[in-house]
Amino acid sequence: MATGSARTTLPALGAVVDGRFQLEGVLGSGSEAIVYRAADNRGGRPVALKVFRKPWNEGGERREVLIQRRIRHSGIVALQDYADHTGAGDAPDYAVLELVEGATLKNILSSGPAEPRLVAAWAESLLMSLAHIHSRGIVHHDIKPSNILIPHGPKGRIATHAKLTDFGIASSRALPCTSSGYGTAHYMSPEQAAGGTAGAAGDIYALGLVLLESLAGARPFPGGAIQSMLARTLRRPHIPADLGRRWAALIGAMTAVDPSERVTARQALRLLRRVQHADFRSHRPDRVRQAEQDMRRHKLAPSGLAVTENFAA
Repeated sequence: MATGSARTTLPALGAVVDGRFQLEGVLGSGSEAIVYRAADNRGGRPVALKVFRKPWNEGGERREVLIQRRIRHSGIVALQDYADHTGAGDAPDYAVLELVEGATLKNILSSGPAEPRLVAAWAESLLMSLAHIHSRGIVHHDIKPSNILIPHGPKGRIATHAKLTDFGIASSRALPCTSSGYGTAHYMSPEQAAGGTAGAAGDIYALGLVLLESLAGARPFPGGAIQSMLARTLRRPHIPADLGRRWAALIGAMTAVDPSERVTARQALRLLRRVQHADFRSHRPDRVRQAEQDMRRHKLAPSGLAVTENFAA
């Protein structure tokens, strides 16, 4: 394969890649790759085919695949196959990914904030995904709404689970990310915004900003990239009081300026349980709330004959 700064000739829509993948449409495009919707002619199933713009051995493409093939989790878009065409002319290198029928969180938030119960459900999926990869020494480095997929639920409704995608700048202990300035400016952690490196705590911080944006409908640190990055090195994001103390406790613990003061993914899950419990209690049917109130009154009632008389009444 060509070396140096060569770039792969990307296949056109309708083409068949490797005699196997029929390209049907474009799902997304970035500086490093373009993602197609494709039909796998071997099995007939639809897939997401991520075709890299540069040869396998020139950038982070090899690292991305080697890291993602170690991950098996329901909250992470699965890597199903990949091809390394080094030395085979200008054939593109690619990764075969699980196709998620749905929308990015970025697209969903373009119409306004999401319902808190949905944000809590998505947060659970994403925190479990981060707990999984962090326990294996993997850091995503680019948590943001456009890298979070929300599948379609029954009858086209928004699903209550989320999937994390795009490990293009992920790193592990064995495969560190050597790129400078990696990540997306509006979601970078304070330590990275200050010129340092970000570990697992950086993923937690970025997800905290994403959750706050999902609830409030706006980025916590607005303005240009430099202004936004500087602001988060000086203070925590503002959490609106109307979100309630449980959401404030969770997001505050995830977005501490000092990474050593942030919760881990598993600790954040425990705080999230309090949010979900409060949400569950507020959405119980009236008959359930009435039954619980009756039980509390009975517990507080005097014992003995007085109780009997109360029930008789």
